[in-house]
Amino acid sequence: MKKNGSLNLGRVRLSGNQAVARGALEAGVRVATGYPGAPISDLQGSFEQLAGNIRRASPFSVKLGQALDEVNYNLTAHWGTTTNEDNAFAFALGAVIGKADSKKREFLTEDEWDLVYGETAFADDQSKSIPVGSRVMCSFKHLGGNTAADAIRVAVNVVPYSGGLGIASGDDRQGTASQTMQDNKVLFSLHFRMPTFELHSPRTAHQTVKNCYRLFEELGTPFAVIMNYDLSYREVSVDLAMDVDLGANMRQKGFTRDPKHLVTIGPHIRPRENKFHSHLIPLFRKKIGEYFDFLGNTVQQYGEKPRTLLLL
Repeated sequence: MKKNGSLNLGRVRLSGNQAVARGALEAGVRVATGYPGAPISDLQGSFEQLAGNIRRASPFSVKLGQALDEVNYNLTAHWGTTTNEDNAFAFALGAVIGKADSKKREFLTEDEWDLVYGETAFADDQSKSIPVGSRVMCSFKHLGGNTAADAIRVAVNVVPYSGGLGIASGDDRQGTASQTMQDNKVLFSLHFRMPTFELHSPRTAHQTVKNCYRLFEELGTPFAVIMNYDLSYREVSVDLAMDVDLGANMRQKGFTRDPKHLVTIGPHIRPRENKFHSHLIPLFRKKIGEYFDFLGNTVQQYGEKPRTLLLL
């Protein structure tokens, strides 16, 4: 099976929403779910067009859709079948926990693998490979994070799970098309306790998204990328050369029974809560530090002598 597909689509105008879609597709995302709302509707709209659910209307979706069809890329997009953001996320979580494949460790040591997977159904794997399933993306606007909070919080309780689950949030912090203003970095990083990244350019957003899938899939945790209103709609002209992970896109489907780990009742989650705070969160922070540049991070300095650094 061909593991990677190189696609060169020439010069294309790309919005922030389309840049996130590009990164997800380069990562081999197989399922995309979402619920519409400015400023992020165009992200799921791009997936819908590329999956063939609606007419391919933009030059980006026309060129990329044809190229993906030629390499037999598998993409399922669910928009009209989801009733709200909570339902969209639950659909995404169900798609991601199917695991019938495995891959070699790329970022974890053997001891770190034991820390993440040592109490799951995969603990007896002598090769200490990473159990993997489909890669999935779920998207909604900032208010959708409130609606999906119950499902997302439960999802964090079952870390680790296999595959790769990315959440894209479109923040309308100025209230341009929303009844409230909200910055979801706080919601996702502090309440949902997942790695959270704010994207800053349509030129580089795809690198962060793609590499987040590679890293956090091994750690078994979902991650979030945040776009503000301006970035979502800002367009740049780029030479669109993509390296698509067809191996991840064509993984086998399956399900491994692990009731003690996947059933979130009190006796199961209480012991894991201490482990999450004392071991897994420090491991997440360590890996983000080790792969700071790999994840497309930059340090922004405002003023000549900044006195405060806020890390989320």
